[in-house]
Amino acid sequence: MYCIYCGEKMDEGALKCPSCGEETLQAKAQSAYHRTHKEGRYSIADHTGDFAHDDQERNKGMALMSYLPILYLVPILCAKDSPVARFHASQGLLLSVVNFIVLTLGFIFSSLGRIAYVGPVLRVVWQIALLIVLLARIYLIATVLRDKVKGLPFIGNEKIFG
Repeated sequence: MYCIYCGEKMDEGALKCPSCGEETLQAKAQSAYHRTHKEGRYSIADHTGDFAHDDQERNKGMALMSYLPILYLVPILCAKDSPVARFHASQGLLLSVVNFIVLTLGFIFSSLGRIAYVGPVLRVVWQIALLIVLLARIYLIATVLRDKVKGLPFIGNEKIFG
């Protein structure tokens, strides 16, 4: 493999030319890929470094409670000075809103269930949506247990409780 800038021979897989110090095209492509996929709006951002570690440890129970239906209010009332508790409560509220929308759509779909062929398809779509909400709850609870602070994909960057 040769450097496209100075023409010197390089090792296969090298990220920089040892002679001129320029990044290889492979290195530039990798960094562009990581920037696009890590910083995009729909990525799952890791906010662990945004919060103090002792706040995360002290409010782990509050964070777990945030992802149980209706209990997302408890961290807001009991740990209102904790940024970690507010973050997880916001995520829990967002997840509860999505859950409410899915349940509402389920009732609408059940009224359309009498239409031939449409009812069974809508019922499957509704069940898949409920499964996705359940998996999102499990994922967020697992991230709290691993001492990580992550938001929901697509909507996790929205802040409700500051």
